[in-house]
Order: sequence, then structure tokens, then C-alpha cells
Amino acid sequence: MGVKFQIQVRFQKLIRGNMKILAILMFISISFQACSQQLAMEELESRKKAQIIVDEYLSYQVKDKDYILFSSDDAFFIIFVKDSNSFHEYYIDNSNEFVQVTRRDTIIVGENELYNKMFDVSSYRKDYTSFRTEFYKNGYDISSGSYTYFVMVTNSGVRIGECRLSMFVKPTPMAAEIYLYFVNRMLKNAGRL
Repeated sequence: MGVKFQIQVRFQKLIRGNMKILAILMFISISFQACSQQLAMEELESRKKAQIIVDEYLSYQVKDKDYILFSSDDAFFIIFVKDSNSFHEYYIDNSNEFVQVTRRDTIIVGENELYNKMFDVSSYRKDYTSFRTEFYKNGYDISSGSYTYFVMVTNSGVRIGECRLSMFVKPTPMAAEIYLYFVNRMLKNAGRL
């Protein structure tokens, strides 16, 4: 009986040890799934449409460069590209079958604090932000207008500050002056056509 008892004790210890490992693995798995953000269908659709516009019309212009994309209703796009000594702004109207591409070049002489801030990754949240994410868990002061999509893409293809919100929103998940700049540019470009 002594040997049989020792085998049972060892077997129970082995099971308890494996159960602890299994419990730890399950906890890690659940934690990982909770931390990884699942995007809603409309969020994925905005990202996809923006990428199609960049790939189709500006792949050469953004290659190996940092750029910011801001869109309204997945139909009107501003792409702001940081070049070595200038910034290039592109406005694309994809609301009908006649796609209009307008290029406006802005050459910055000296330092421009706002443009530098736009391309500073610390100006943005790392996670995707929408009205259903943690950033807006306590609500918001203002939300009005068409939905917008925003992302900064680094020269290595990393997405930063990605969000899908509304045209007029407070608070914003980035510096307010950056978001306001793109809203103003969108409204000015829409008024020119």
C-alpha cells in the first residue's frame, strides 16, 4: 500500500501543478483577448477605403514617408505628407465616379510648430479610438456632423492615432489643434468644388 499511496500523491501533485499551469494559460489567453481591440465593421471599412485611396492615387507620393490621412464619410480625403523639406497636401473627392485629385504643396520655411506636432507620435494615442472605446467611456461634450476617419502612418507603415469619430467632437483623442486643422481643411476644400 505504501507504493500505491505514493503514486497517488505524486499523481495528485502532478494534476494540481498542471491545473495551475492550465489556469495561468487560460488567464493569459483571456487577458490577451480582452486587451486586443476588435474593430467594428464600419471601422474596418473606413480603414480599408482610406487604404484603397492611398494605394490607388498616392502610393508613390507616400512611399517611405510619414503621412496623415483624414476623411469624411469615406468619400472625401485629405492626405498630408511629410517630405524632406516640405509638406504636400492632397485632397481627393471620391463621392462620385469622377474622382477629382487636387494637389496643394505647402513648403515650410523654418520651423512650424503645428506641422511638427502633427508628425510627433507622442501627439496621438496608440490604440484605435471610437465612441465605443475606453477614451469615451465617460461620454463626450460634443459630437456632431459626418463621421470622420483619422490616422497617422509612419514611413515604416505603423498606424498611430487611428480613430473614427464625428466631424465636430469634444474632447478629441489628440491635440485639439491638430484635429481642428484637418476639419478646417476639409471644409475649405469642400467649399472650393
